[in-house]
Amino acid sequence: MAVYRIEADGRLSGAVDSAQHAGKGPHATRQTGPHAHSTYFSADNKWMYAADLGIDEVKVYGFDARTGKLTAGSPLKTPAGAGPRHLALGNKRVYVLNEIASSVSVFENGKLLETVNALPDGFTGASSAAEVVIDKAEKYLYSSNRGADTIAVFRIGAGLKKVGDVKVGPVPRGFVLSPDGKFLIAGSQTDSTIQVYRIDAKTGLFTAVGEAVKANGPICFRFRL
Repeated sequence: MAVYRIEADGRLSGAVDSAQHAGKGPHATRQTGPHAHSTYFSADNKWMYAADLGIDEVKVYGFDARTGKLTAGSPLKTPAGAGPRHLALGNKRVYVLNEIASSVSVFENGKLLETVNALPDGFTGASSAAEVVIDKAEKYLYSSNRGADTIAVFRIGAGLKKVGDVKVGPVPRGFVLSPDGKFLIAGSQTDSTIQVYRIDAKTGLFTAVGEAVKANGPICFRFRL
């Protein structure tokens, strides 16, 4: 994992800092070594989180925004074999999506509060988790499952409570909420389609709006604000 400075002309500098993770997990093929999968900055720009699927840890680094330097802190440790992939940063909590286990682990003040299953009840097929998103009010959490082809909806309270599982297109690798929180946009990587869904503010569940549009293997979505 490396940090680069964005120069005035938009080009990237050489790496101003880097970190090499070490270790492995119990999964025989997916966790033979470190696999730094994604990085996130805290809202105050003082911390950087790196989800490492290969070692079942989210590395936590103090971040110096002036120099780009990192200072290693205490990692967040997910259950063995979970395989953390992505995460969502709440006001006080960190919600970690575990790809291998298809679960969500919740941390607060560095402590693991709970890990919940994100797959539909009774599902027994092969599936892997892909994306996790929370709304701005930190009222609902959404996580996608490739294989089950669902997006799980959880109400956030003292813990995560499953509201439902919404069937979407095959291999929902990426999705995003609109800035106003009224819509969810999900891609089906296998079908090469993008579908818009309207969110019910009272339940957090969502329903399709209009027809899906074609796109070549959509996997990631961001709004340009």
